[in-house]
Formats: sequence, C-alpha cells, structure tokens
Amino acid sequence: MAIYVGGTGDANKIDDYEEGQWTPQVHDGTISYQAAYYTRIGRQVTITARLYSFSDNSTNDSIRIKNLPFNANVTGIAAGSVMYSYGGQQHATVLYMDSTFSGSLNCYGGYSGAHDNLRHNELNVSSGNSDLYLIATYFTST
Repeated sequence: MAIYVGGTGDANKIDDYEEGQWTPQVHDGTISYQAAYYTRIGRQVTITARLYSFSDNSTNDSIRIKNLPFNANVTGIAAGSVMYSYGGQQHATVLYMDSTFSGSLNCYGGYSGAHDNLRHNELNVSSGNSDLYLIATYFTST
C-alpha cells in the first residue's frame, strides 16, 4: 500500500509501509502473548504486545524481549515503555534497546540511584500472573 503526503505525485509517495503481527520471545523460558503488532514506515518500526504466562520466574536474569519483526540498527537507547503487574521491581518501566543481546528489549528503571532491570525471579511475586504491556519504536537499517 502506498501512502502520499502533500500530494499524489511520486515525489510525495511513501512506498515503504508495512504492518502485521510478530511473535515475541524471551531469552529464558517461554511466554504467551497477544496483540503483538508492528507498523513499519521507512526505517521506523513501532511494536506493541501483551506478554504473559512466563514459564521462568526463578532465573536471576533480566527479561529480554527478542525476535523483533526487524533487526534494530540503533541500539543502546530507550525505545519505549512497559506497564506490568505482579513484578517485584516497581520502577523498571522503560524499554531499553540492548546492543549486547542483538537488539533485544529490556525493562529498565531507576533503583537506589542506578539503573536496574526487571528480572525473571521478580515475576509472580504474589499469587498473580505477571502481564507486560509494551510499546516501543526503533529503527532498522533498511
């Protein structure tokens, strides 16, 4: 589908537009998900998803959301936000695009003056099931 901005001529055409669904994954264990959608306009990609039913809630490893619909070109930046329930780390609400783990998203926030991330062993801290609702925007190389 072509989109035109400011007129209908070829100079006004945005011909690199795509939307669809993606399959989020985590580094440790498995998850269930729903409403995992993306929109790509040129190099810019925006994703949304709800993640739940984390099989691993004991590993002391950060929750790394991977299998993004397109490879990230720019990493080491805040890329979005996350809201979650039943997590022991209360302030990790920023999604950080991590260059160390091939462009995965990590839930980060401030903790005692330093940055810290939400870990698998901080999920399901009460009898509830952890849910993560996320939105992020990042850039791909092509």
